[in-house]
Amino acid sequence: NWTITSLVALCESERMEVEAVVNETMPVAITADEYSVCVGNAVGLTVTSEDNDYDYTWKWLDTNGVQQTLTGASISPVVGQGTTFTVEAVNPNTGCFTQEEVFIDVVGVGEIPIYPVTMSICVGEVVELHAGQIKHTFNDTITDWTFTNNSTPAPGVATSVADWKQVPSPYTLADNATSNDASTFMITMADPLGPASQVNTEMISPGINLVGVQDAELEFYHFYKHHTTKSTTAQVEVSDDAGLTWSTLETYTTDRGTATDFEKVTIDLNPYLGAANVQIKFSYTGSWGWWWAVDNVSVSQSYMNGQVVWDNDGIGIQNLYLDEQATISYQGQPTNIVYFKGEDAGIFEFDANLLISGCADPVNNSVVIEVNKADKPQGDTEQEFTAGARVADIDVTGSNLMFYLLVDNEYVRQSINADLINNQTYYISQRIGECTSEFLEVTVSFVCPDPTNLSVTVDLSQDGVT
Repeated sequence: NWTITSLVALCESERMEVEAVVNETMPVAITADEYSVCVGNAVGLTVTSEDNDYDYTWKWLDTNGVQQTLTGASISPVVGQGTTFTVEAVNPNTGCFTQEEVFIDVVGVGEIPIYPVTMSICVGEVVELHAGQIKHTFNDTITDWTFTNNSTPAPGVATSVADWKQVPSPYTLADNATSNDASTFMITMADPLGPASQVNTEMISPGINLVGVQDAELEFYHFYKHHTTKSTTAQVEVSDDAGLTWSTLETYTTDRGTATDFEKVTIDLNPYLGAANVQIKFSYTGSWGWWWAVDNVSVSQSYMNGQVVWDNDGIGIQNLYLDEQATISYQGQPTNIVYFKGEDAGIFEFDANLLISGCADPVNNSVVIEVNKADKPQGDTEQEFTAGARVADIDVTGSNLMFYLLVDNEYVRQSINADLINNQTYYISQRIGECTSEFLEVTVSFVCPDPTNLSVTVDLSQDGVT
């Protein structure tokens, strides 16, 4: 019932009635079986509404940062980390749309790393077993790190000269650089790219699961040589979404460490706790500079709602100790670190079980240790020789034999070409793999040889005169 007025006369047509229909967008409500579940368990999610015509689509990001979708009023996804689930409701008849979200928390941890995972030692050696530590020594073949090289070399120079690569200590091409444990380490070099070049290399770690972790710390050793007039930048970066986005942890634009004293760096990773796929990146960029060497990258973790206990494949805890001298026996109490002593040759497997409060099944991982023994060489403990015989003439059976004399209470190694010494005791060991045997003690004595090339003349006499 509109009334139209004007200062001048108006013409008006017949009126037509129009019916407008306004559809109400009805809200939705989400309910969950549980709002906190154990890591790796499924959660039941249900959405309801007074609008019975709604079509529902659920969306969330998995532990790798990839969006997942499911349809229907009820779903049961597996939860690997604290996750926000969003449900979208669309009425296909009216086009009305609404959405709602719910956060599902997790209890427990995604995984429990152990260092080492496998190891070969010799009888009598002690090795530390650390649950909650990820360590990359770069001493073996690397299969789990990612390397990129987008450098621009000088004309005629291969881009690959700047690749991250494993090199031995000392490394002659980088001031005889020697890592903190004098072992193989990683290095990327701008120097060989040549004049007017640009370096751009990355070394990216495998994913680290920090779900359920109370504290996490990154540690590494490095030697960064900076060129003041041809500037380069070394950066340590972190991603908590499987490498989709990166944040800077540390930036280096001056010398750090030296060729014989790699700098130790520790960085707090607590801002990234709860993420299931954390990665660390070592990024080296800039112009024609020097190099960046990195070694022994590790992440140590402690857990907020669990305790680690150890056992020997379910049958006991023999040969485990609480101290590195292997004097205090482990009795099954919670601890992240134990020490194994190889008393006998064989293969030993130990399980680290993280008992989670509120979860039925523990999170576990295992370590396998091979204990090797090199037996003493075989041979007589007393052997006779003539003057002029050499150490190599001692009759013993073994591999990679080593000969010693005890001089002033110290074992002094002898050359196999050295002359034997009369009435001396030689201490002989053999080396099999990385293991050295106990000594076989052989006492050497000289004897006179039987005469040779002699001519004997016999004269007979009846009276002693003629």
